[in-house]
Amino acid sequence: GTPAAIARLAELLTEAGATARPLSVRHAFHTRHADALLDDFAALVSATPMRPPAVPLVSSLTGRPLSAEEAMSPCYWARQLREPVRFADALRAL
Repeated sequence: GTPAAIARLAELLTEAGATARPLSVRHAFHTRHADALLDDFAALVSATPMRPPAVPLVSSLTGRPLSAEEAMSPCYWARQLREPVRFADALRAL
């Protein structure tokens, strides 16, 4: 989201007793604000040599075990920039 929206959310969470700290990043990720980056990022990933994972991985994008096909897909990695992190689902899949 926007810096103002993130600051407001951090305030609300702190007021509710939660610990909240904005990440120090230069771009907004996992929102529509990342849309302008997706094509260039997918092209960059396409130019990177890939191999299937050597160990089992769980995807925080899908919350499921990461397939070799996904791991080597530029589209998968571009989706990582845009879509929500499914951290709890990924933990449950472990």
